[in-house]
Amino acid sequence: MPKHPGCRYIYLYRNGEDVCASFFHHLSNQEEEDGGIPDDFEAFLAAFLAGEAPFGKWAHHLQSWMPQRDASDSQILFVRYEDLVADLEGQLLRFIAFLNLPQLRTELGKPAPLGLEALRPET
Repeated sequence: MPKHPGCRYIYLYRNGEDVCASFFHHLSNQEEEDGGIPDDFEAFLAAFLAGEAPFGKWAHHLQSWMPQRDASDSQILFVRYEDLVADLEGQLLRFIAFLNLPQLRTELGKPAPLGLEALRPET
């Protein structure tokens, strides 16, 4: 996987079964002219496993990143989606440390503004 000096990467990966199901739902909710697919999971699963789904074989993508994980590459932080869901704050603290952004620690735990009012600029 090509990398640029001085850059850091956060690679979020997920259980393959969940990737397949999520990708199917994503594509089946799009119009066909926009890259959508028919609502036929069995056909999609066969294509996904054969590497014929859009963007190729998921395992090849995963395999292109995993050697860096095993080499403890300091430019890449590997995060399992399941860990992110189970411990969002803990994983965000990992992101903050990895990106060397300690000032963001003070923002954790503060309530996020909700609703349309949060989108309006302050005057």
